[in-house]
Amino acid sequence: MKILVILNYQREIPPFWQMQIKYARNIFERIIFVTPKLRNDNSDTITSNTTQVVEISRTQRVLSCLYTLLLTWFRPRFGKELYHSKRSGVSLCKRLKHLLTIEFVTHNITSTTEKALAQIGLRSDITVFAGWFANEALAAGYFKKKFPNIKTFSFAHSYEIHPGRNPLMPYCYNTFKHNFVDKVFFISETMRQLYDEGTDFRYHDLLKSKSEVHYLGTQKLFKEFGGPSTDGAFRICTCSSMVALKRLPLLMSAVKKWNLGKIVWTHLGGGPLYDSLVEEAGRICANQNIEIIFKGKIPNNEVQKFYANNPVDLFLNISEVEGLPVSIMEAASYSIPILATDVGGTKEIVDDSNGCLVPPSIDREELLLKIKAFYYLSQAEKQELRNYSWKVWNDRFNSSLTGPVLWKTISEIKSIN
Repeated sequence: MKILVILNYQREIPPFWQMQIKYARNIFERIIFVTPKLRNDNSDTITSNTTQVVEISRTQRVLSCLYTLLLTWFRPRFGKELYHSKRSGVSLCKRLKHLLTIEFVTHNITSTTEKALAQIGLRSDITVFAGWFANEALAAGYFKKKFPNIKTFSFAHSYEIHPGRNPLMPYCYNTFKHNFVDKVFFISETMRQLYDEGTDFRYHDLLKSKSEVHYLGTQKLFKEFGGPSTDGAFRICTCSSMVALKRLPLLMSAVKKWNLGKIVWTHLGGGPLYDSLVEEAGRICANQNIEIIFKGKIPNNEVQKFYANNPVDLFLNISEVEGLPVSIMEAASYSIPILATDVGGTKEIVDDSNGCLVPPSIDREELLLKIKAFYYLSQAEKQELRNYSWKVWNDRFNSSLTGPVLWKTISEIKSIN
């Protein structure tokens, strides 16, 4: 029996796995999705007769905590990684917490997975796929070391490999992961370059031979397109967690200075800044030409339904740091022009043909001018941007095209023994 084990440590089934599992079913007879207790239980998005969701139990968490606190100190690799992490300049306390957390999470994943596999039989044809090049990839590496015949893979996104977001990134047992993970799929070329520049020379050769770039892409759930505004208003949209690095207060300050026709800003997503931004929006919207709508956290299908059923003239992402934003891919799939900061792999999906890249150092006045530049475009120019936005998505980020390519690659690697 061909079995795929997916290692996940988010408290939900991420949209990208929901898509990828559809294509994985063409290769594997059974899929086991290992994850912590789901906070937002969306397991129904992948559960089937051949796909099982296995949650890490409370008992296992307690056992892993005891294991980490009592035994980790005696592992040579722990002391070696702790020693090397001095180069990061991070305090000893934070480095200890960082490495102990890695050990705890990895033990949770490996123990739960071993129990699930024991019920099936470890002699099956097993493939382990880590959702992130973090604790999940370390767990995948442990399985490869213990069972050399299995194949192991990992995605690499942004936080877990971006030295700017995570100063301890080079000190996550990466040498071990590179030795025992057969292939790492970076979500963008920029991410692979950043990782290469920020990592230890010891595994540069491994990185070149055991990694490649693969765009995850997105699925367009609705055939409709919301189109441009037709009532004279200018409608902009953002979609993200409401956290500091997304810089929504900067956009708020720019919108506050809007002095042309009516502007409507809709934000999709919730987070820690929700209450303060709602309060500020209430003050700004006293100006009748400005309307700000915060939808809060909504499911992915509701995000896409919004794009399909409502006019949006410009999508913005002014984040300080990114990998390759799924939010931009989804907006582009509905032919929406994009204004985004030139960070991470964003330049791989946004250019002058479908929108505009702005420097991450952009201030309120510059941002307002860029938004006004879109406002002043002719209808023909706006439509050209819309056409190319969809084309860029369809040519490079349509998961119905990228998904089969990924799993064909995995099938070919598995066939080489």
